[in-house]
Amino acid sequence: MFPVKYCGLWSLVYTTNPLLPHNTLMNIEYKRVTISPFTNYGIFKIKKNFHGVVSVEEKAKVYWAKTIQYEIDSPLLPTVELPGKDICKKTVVDYSMDDSNLYCTFKDSLHEYVFQRAIPEKRDGLMKIFATQLLFDLIIRHITI
Repeated sequence: MFPVKYCGLWSLVYTTNPLLPHNTLMNIEYKRVTISPFTNYGIFKIKKNFHGVVSVEEKAKVYWAKTIQYEIDSPLLPTVELPGKDICKKTVVDYSMDDSNLYCTFKDSLHEYVFQRAIPEKRDGLMKIFATQLLFDLIIRHITI
């Protein structure tokens, strides 16, 4: 389990790994870790969520799930979640945090990752639900006519 000061949402600001995009969020919830690289496609944002469980001794060992989760988000419709599969190996990381508790650094055997505290994003609101209901209403009325 990570110490409490590591819990929360973090945004990637620097990495030596060229395969990980800078549009990446990490959410730590004690023993659970979610890494979410995302890509913006105009009005759509596609997020790829990797879920893992942490065992902390001297270093942190992250055991990743074999399934991943895609989230497709738009400003008008609620978030759509789709399952997927990916090959993820166990990761052993060394972690540290600066004195201000705003930046944390994770180092595995090959790369270094620096994250900054982030503000959690808002989830689906009432307007998205209303827009979805209007869209389904139009579709159903069009089918029945």
